[in-house]
Amino acid sequence: MVNDACSLLTDYNDRLNKELEDRQHTFKMFHNYRLGQKLELKSAEEKLEEYKSKLAKVTSVRKELKSHIQNLPDLTLLPDVTGGLAPLPSAGDLFAIDG
Repeated sequence: MVNDACSLLTDYNDRLNKELEDRQHTFKMFHNYRLGQKLELKSAEEKLEEYKSKLAKVTSVRKELKSHIQNLPDLTLLPDVTGGLAPLPSAGDLFAIDG
């Protein structure tokens, strides 16, 4: 009877030790996972700030470009300057050897 009780207690203690080892292993895995997630979060936040900065720069350049385009003269309102000019000479006329 005492031997059976000792056997039961030994088996129970072995299972408790195994469970304790499993829990410690799980804790280490969870701890490492959390550290990895924190690093990933930090990296993602840094990228987000970088992209926000780039977006602000692009927005600024876009506004500058839009302002520049709006300040260009309207070519349709300019007088026709090509109407009275003679046509340009041909390549043959430019390189003809007179002689």
